Amino acid sequence: MHITLSGSTYVLKSFSRKDFKEMLSQKQAVRALKSESGEPFSEDEIEERIAKVEEGFIMKLYGISAEQIESMDNRDYLRLLRCTYLYTVGTKEADIKNLFDGDDGAETASASPTAEIAAA
Repeated sequence: MHITLSGSTYVLKSFSRKDFKEMLSQKQAVRALKSESGEPFSEDEIEERIAKVEEGFIMKLYGISAEQIESMDNRDYLRLLRCTYLYTVGTKEADIKNLFDGDDGAETASASPTAEIAAA
């Protein structure tokens, strides 16, 4: 499956089992880290460090540089990351494609009706 993001086309790939397990292990290690004072890092700091771990694995998987990632729209980078995760866990390609079909506001085939807002 090909996806075009920020003017570049990528062939969607799946993490190997080894890389996926290693990435999860590194993300768990980040959550266990303590600051120099022995205090846990803030949630924002943890999320930032986890994002760097994911970025490293995405660069390795797609053979792209940090500069290429930095030049991407944030939205497109997050799409690449999300689609890679979905592809890795076996989500159907049609369902992944639906993530792109709804960007113009049009309802996709798998969209559910909008719920009514409850009265206050």
